[in-house]
Amino acid sequence: MKITSFGTTTLLFDDGRDQILFDAHFSRPSIGQALFTKLKVDHEIIQEMIEKHDFSRLKAIFVSHSHYDHVLDAPYLAQITGAKLYGSPSTINVGRGPC
Repeated sequence: MKITSFGTTTLLFDDGRDQILFDAHFSRPSIGQALFTKLKVDHEIIQEMIEKHDFSRLKAIFVSHSHYDHVLDAPYLAQITGAKLYGSPSTINVGRGPC
């Protein structure tokens, strides 16, 4: 089992066959952006992470709670990789919105 930490609480578990990601948070908006602008997924950063870490075997994304620094990138990453998104009802609602 290989475990990769991406900082904060983002962890990738890889057993060589399947991958599971916890708290997908790659966009990392600044505190100013978080406080004063509408938060957006950084699609370019997500694409870089996919290419660098080969998320082709990503099966599931678990979100511990629905604060932006845990859930922001999860729906988009689930959408483009085909991984299933797991979390609270509020997390699933975030997943239903635009990516």
